[in-house]
Amino acid sequence: MTEYITSTMVKDRLTAIGYQFAADSDDDGTVHNNEESSTITPSIKYAGALVDEAVTAYLEPEAARSQNNQWLMDRCLDIAVVYALETGGREVPKHLRDRHDFSIERLEQLRDEGLRVPGLVLETATDSTQSPFKPRVRNVR
Repeated sequence: MTEYITSTMVKDRLTAIGYQFAADSDDDGTVHNNEESSTITPSIKYAGALVDEAVTAYLEPEAARSQNNQWLMDRCLDIAVVYALETGGREVPKHLRDRHDFSIERLEQLRDEGLRVPGLVLETATDSTQSPFKPRVRNVR
């Protein structure tokens, strides 16, 4: 399944120096493939899973991912960047933490309250009496 975001998007958000700060675990000045796969890739998968959880009540994750929705990609990116920094044991700057927290809050609103996502095309609920903006199934926390 295609992810919402790529490692290049994470690198662009962090800038080259921030990306190296997050992923260069051996501090040799270069992000090697094994470092990217142990730091950046898991952060992308983790963030994608959180976005999937929020949209699952309305459409299948594959359908959401295939739409390349900018709003969902931004939420995913905000979460992945912080996860990557934390995985590497790095300090997360306040502005990135704030964006992360905002994105988590908005995804919870999508999941729990039916927050409408700009440009996201929702599938019609299979039961014609059920609104596509009400969760069909709710995850228990």
